[in-house]
Amino acid sequence: MMKHRILLVFAAGAIALAVALVLGASSNDASTPTMVKPAAATMPLYPGLGPVHHPVTTATPLAQKYFDQGLAFTYGFNHDEAERSFEQAAQIDPKMAMAYWGIALVLGPNYNLPGDPARGKKAYGAIEQARMLKPGASPEERGLIDAVAQRYDENGEGSTARATRPTPTRCVRWRTNTLMISTCRRCSRNR
Repeated sequence: MMKHRILLVFAAGAIALAVALVLGASSNDASTPTMVKPAAATMPLYPGLGPVHHPVTTATPLAQKYFDQGLAFTYGFNHDEAERSFEQAAQIDPKMAMAYWGIALVLGPNYNLPGDPARGKKAYGAIEQARMLKPGASPEERGLIDAVAQRYDENGEGSTARATRPTPTRCVRWRTNTLMISTCRRCSRNR
């Protein structure tokens, strides 16, 4: 009698599982519209990096948080983590031009790491993506993208190999913006 009850329970469970699978498969039919959700975060937001915030054009607050984290890591010369944070922002909001700007910024030559052709090519690809997204960016963001774009050429050579400097009038135009000032100084200094 006990064996029959156990078999009955297993049979009922198997039937319930089969029904759930059939209903689940039919509800995922191609005719059913699906909502597109932003990509989930794959890296943590680290607390204690300071009150770094620079508002950028984005559709999601989470992408803004990763952008701010990228800036905080940039200011702390942790360029690898900054790159990961900007990449996470771009993954969450692929139309966020400033995420690609940030990637290009941190891949460039700096005090701790001279220009590297592989990083330069990746930076060039990132800034080109930012340039394609410029129409959706604010005028200030377009200025920042243009300033960093002057650092790279398609061969991956960074600003140490280039003779041009960011346009001084562009830097003066945004002289009250600390992010623009630091970007212009960084682009000029690393030549």
